[in-house]
Amino acid sequence: MVRFLEILILAIVILVLPGIAAANIRQLESCKRPIIPVDDVYDGKWGFNANLVATAFGPFAAASFDAYMDYEKQLSFLPADKLKRIGWHRLHWNAGSHRFNDGLTGLVFDTYYKKTRRCTFVIVAVRGTDGPSLRDAFSNAYLITRALPVPNQYRAIKTQFANVRAFAEKTFGRGKVVYVATGHSLGGGLSIQLAKCFDRVSAVVFDSSFVEGDRSCRGFTGTTVVEIYDKHEILSRLRAFMGKSRASHVNNANLATYGINPYELKGGRPIAQHGIIGMALGLLRAPLDCMAKTAKCEIKAAYNDQRYAYQHILLCDIYARRTGKVIAYGDVCVAPRPLASRR
Repeated sequence: MVRFLEILILAIVILVLPGIAAANIRQLESCKRPIIPVDDVYDGKWGFNANLVATAFGPFAAASFDAYMDYEKQLSFLPADKLKRIGWHRLHWNAGSHRFNDGLTGLVFDTYYKKTRRCTFVIVAVRGTDGPSLRDAFSNAYLITRALPVPNQYRAIKTQFANVRAFAEKTFGRGKVVYVATGHSLGGGLSIQLAKCFDRVSAVVFDSSFVEGDRSCRGFTGTTVVEIYDKHEILSRLRAFMGKSRASHVNNANLATYGINPYELKGGRPIAQHGIIGMALGLLRAPLDCMAKTAKCEIKAAYNDQRYAYQHILLCDIYARRTGKVIAYGDVCVAPRPLASRR
């Protein structure tokens, strides 16, 4: 009788209450906390796995890269006709456009959204320094220029994000929207400012600027900044020179830092190593290497499956095909594709 009851209870958990069983699988985001760090116990020590970081945050690197592109045909990862395949949609808040482009300060960012049963995630992808630009240089020098009463990107993004927020909450319902800001270099610094200055905003940034924006903003409970940086690129070296280098690894209530090396240029080229395209491709490829078994991987299958379809679509079905580089990624793109990418 006791054995029968045990089997009955187990059947109820598996068949009737799938949400309880699924709760044991690590989730990548939640409505209460839009970004969740991927730290865990590895080899008996608390830390992180670089492949796991890549799997969790690769799509944000793709959005950060596409923020640099000016035209639809230039988009490498998120063209309009492919975007919905990863569950994202463009948020047309700015006179029917998902892009804000400020000719005065040089601020550029894209907006997307992803709906779930309980809330809507709004993603803001901010462009970083785009070639030789006095406007970008002025904002990059905000540590020095902050005293000048001149418009700059750190000031402009606060105003424009407030407009995005007002539109999103009118569209999706007040209190039902959470936000993730993402960006590379200067775009990362601007994204961190949003996380510090607004509630319900988290950030995922890549090789981020260490320039602080509004120093009066100190962050909110329940938001997380994830900093992913290449240990060999120029800003990491500049941080160390200026005495602002990161600790080797941080994970607390508001900040997680991941120093990884997703790709490596030969000859020690720290400036070239700073580029977002190598970071994006390196992060997107990592879980595909795992599935194709072309590299040693410690990612647990149940966790990897949550993002694998996204990575395969972004790298293989979109980037490789649009750029004509299918052969270059043939070793991982020929791996068995998940059902979500077979379209």
